[in-house]
Amino acid sequence: MARACPLVIIAAVLGLTVLAAGGGRAAAAPGQDDHGAPVIPPPAFPALPLPVLPIPAGLPPFPYPADVPLVQLPADIPTVEFPAAVPPVTLPGPVPSVQLPAAIPPIQLPAPIPRGLL
Repeated sequence: MARACPLVIIAAVLGLTVLAAGGGRAAAAPGQDDHGAPVIPPPAFPALPLPVLPIPAGLPPFPYPADVPLVQLPADIPTVEFPAAVPPVTLPGPVPSVQLPAAIPPIQLPAPIPRGLL
């Protein structure tokens, strides 16, 4: 049977000691988390939604102030007229086409690549 490395034995003993001592952490104080930060309680929400109150019929409209003028629109609002058909766009003369080479030549690198370029 192979002998265990002394460091492995020491690490195992220390690990068991930490586990036996409660995981290496002290118990959190009341109102604090494991890191000592204060625990903020969640906000209190009502258990049930609030009831919707019925609005009685026949209420007068909301009273606006007397000094707010009403917006008066002109009687004859002009309309925007568009042509019935938009004429097509014509280009002057023939449009030249772009000719690409049949094959792009490969890039030739120098045979011994200088060391400073790497």
